[in-house]
Amino acid sequence: MRRHPLLRAARGKGISRRFVAEYYDTADFDLRRAGVGLRLRREGRRVVQTVKLEGRVEGGLHQRPEWETETRDGKLNFAALAQTGWCKHFDDPDLQNRLKPIFTTEFKRTTRIIEPSAGCAIEFCLDQGEIRAQGRVQPICEVEFELKSGEPSALYDIALALDQTIPLRIGRHSKAERGYLLLTAFVAEPVKAAPIELCRDMSVAAAFRHIAFACIAHLEENEAETLAQDNPEYLHQMRVAVRRLRSAFSMFRAALSGAEFEQYADDLRWLGQTLGPARDWDVFNIETLPRIAAQFAAHAGIGQLGKEAARARVDANKAAADAIESRRYQQLLLHLSAWLTALQTMPQEPSADSAVAPATAELATDDFEAGDPTTAALETAGSTLAEIAAPEPIVAEEPITVEEQSAVTTDRIDLSGVREYADSILNKRRKQVKKRGCNLTQLTAAERHQLRIAVKKLRYAIEFFAALYSRKKVKKFSAALTGLQEVLGALNDATVTQTLLSRLPASAAIEHEAAGIVAGYSVAQSHARLASLDQRWNAFRRKKAFW
Repeated sequence: MRRHPLLRAARGKGISRRFVAEYYDTADFDLRRAGVGLRLRREGRRVVQTVKLEGRVEGGLHQRPEWETETRDGKLNFAALAQTGWCKHFDDPDLQNRLKPIFTTEFKRTTRIIEPSAGCAIEFCLDQGEIRAQGRVQPICEVEFELKSGEPSALYDIALALDQTIPLRIGRHSKAERGYLLLTAFVAEPVKAAPIELCRDMSVAAAFRHIAFACIAHLEENEAETLAQDNPEYLHQMRVAVRRLRSAFSMFRAALSGAEFEQYADDLRWLGQTLGPARDWDVFNIETLPRIAAQFAAHAGIGQLGKEAARARVDANKAAADAIESRRYQQLLLHLSAWLTALQTMPQEPSADSAVAPATAELATDDFEAGDPTTAALETAGSTLAEIAAPEPIVAEEPITVEEQSAVTTDRIDLSGVREYADSILNKRRKQVKKRGCNLTQLTAAERHQLRIAVKKLRYAIEFFAALYSRKKVKKFSAALTGLQEVLGALNDATVTQTLLSRLPASAAIEHEAAGIVAGYSVAQSHARLASLDQRWNAFRRKKAFW
């Protein structure tokens, strides 16, 4: 790391310091619940008291309002805490008595100032040490870039340049967050998509940026547990995040289409096609097959089929994990986040005294040690920044349809403002649903699948733009749409089951028979839902548009 050309070209010599920090909270974690972090950190002979708020994280860029003051006796300065105005609890004498050290961080920080271009200065920090909490220890090995002057996009340029030779992963959790997780031995629950909060005065580009970063956050918040835990819901949420992000690209194509836009859309298609089979095999093994096997417990072929399906699931999950851990995936997130950041400067997070932390990029790697040479080096720091390569082109197996491309011009998308744009998109998506649903009772399974996709796209559009409309009207319309989607999803399950069965090796007649039983049972269940499809369709069709 230290021998990388970027750091060799840094201004001045590197400064190394050792920090020991104690984080304070109550036994009930009152500060954490209030979104406040409190620590005392020893920096040589100084002891600095720091209060931090949660702030925001977008694409690896952290903005956390913070307030610091030096303490003379190495103890908490409650008078100074009360003056921050950020946390009413600091005025409470009872809380002051209940605050205690709950975990400790100790690490060595090596700092350099990098000046990649005129007017741009970035502080590079390499932190190596550990977090300690109640006998548990977790290593710290992370790189942090803090923007001192210049554009936020420069942070991504630096990260991408380093990633050419050193394996980096974007880190979403601060040391404090990791300390709390270590303290409680807490395993985070699968994270679902958070509500999208758009403002009517946003530009179309700003709205897309906000939506896309929310989807990326949804993806990244489930990433670590997908790799570490044996719970398929994490992977499911990652797949949903990718689908939502792809849908966002589709609905904003009219406003932002270009070479980079289409490249990222193709890259996201690759990711979706990689995660999709793993999720399908999870559902088949955990839900579909056990339900059918219970009805045919005496059939030996179904048990053998289950073994083959379990092996297919292992292979599909390994392929998904390999993709998530791949350099291509990390490059996609870095390049995409850099491009989104360049669309519009990140708005500042307000604080009580208008003190705002600078944008910081945090990345982590466990694959290097201090002083290790990099496996390869670029020629100069200057050329490193200038020659960052775009992600490799990925051949899309499912190209954009002619209908999707032509819809941009035929539906007269309104680009004047985000509300007008949302109206146009919602109208377009609703028309597509109604078109796909014509002659509903005569649709083939493939045509019902296309209707299901159109319904899902409309639902995502509603979720993205809901904040711009009446909550009550959105809720009523969404309820009817959700009911329709549930029936269509159940009908599609039989098609997915048959597709998966066709991919399983069947070496004996009994296994062929078992596959027929599973397929037939799935089709029978599917047809049982057909009766409610017409009812759900009419309920949706009668709903008046809320936009």
